[in-house]
Amino acid sequence: MEKVLKFLKNRWFLLGISFLSLFYVIFVAELVRISFTCYIKINNFNSFFALYLFINFLFGVLMFFTRKQIPTIITSIATLFLSAALPITAFGEWYLVIPPIIVSFFIFLLSGAGESCKVVLGTIAMLIIVVGTLAYSFFYNNLGISLYFVITDQEIDFSIRNEDYLVSPNGTYRLVKYVDESDDRTTTIYYVENAAEDEEYPFVDCYKVYGCRHILSTIYSQTAPPRWVNDDNLFIDGRVRSMEELFSDEPVDTEQTSDTTAEESEDTEDTEETE
Repeated sequence: MEKVLKFLKNRWFLLGISFLSLFYVIFVAELVRISFTCYIKINNFNSFFALYLFINFLFGVLMFFTRKQIPTIITSIATLFLSAALPITAFGEWYLVIPPIIVSFFIFLLSGAGESCKVVLGTIAMLIIVVGTLAYSFFYNNLGISLYFVITDQEIDFSIRNEDYLVSPNGTYRLVKYVDESDDRTTTIYYVENAAEDEEYPFVDCYKVYGCRHILSTIYSQTAPPRWVNDDNLFIDGRVRSMEELFSDEPVDTEQTSDTTAEESEDTEDTEETE
């Protein structure tokens, strides 16, 4: 038993194990990316949250026992500031935000970093989290300005997202409807998302929202519901929209798109009636 304990306390063994802590940097960085670019749909919250807590706890224990090693010190500093971004990228999803922040601050304060470094960097990180979150909360709740709006010039409120999606036949694109019932009227907003870039993890699906395209906003009930003409063309609001042109970097001439694809839509309808 003494030999085992001696081996576990060996500085070279601890140094080697401490490199595993770098995976926590990747984990938190991916969490920041996904929380900003995707709509997170949890299929089983209890199982997901238990797994999420276990991952954070596991890395926390690993970094605690290697807290004096350089790789762990680097990890503690990196995750300290990465986790400080979570209250903004995952604003409102506090079950995602709190565990990494607790682990990051706990390990950073116990790490082998110098006391001056802890005071300076810890204070900066705390100010980013507290002041940044309060300021962001004010702009988001009172002015409707979010980080996503600043970067993409599109405001998407997941709370009014309708999860009854209309997916293209080949599964590449997804038409998503948002129903806004504020200001004493109902506004329906449609976006097209690239479903091919969705990501799946245990107990959770991440629908790619970043890079989506706004396609229609209306206050009227449509007589003809949207439908996919084929894999790349969507019939909506009385015309056909091409996904190839919609997702291109060049401006789309919607009138020309409607004229050039209307015949294809009519041919498809005739074929369906014949069958």
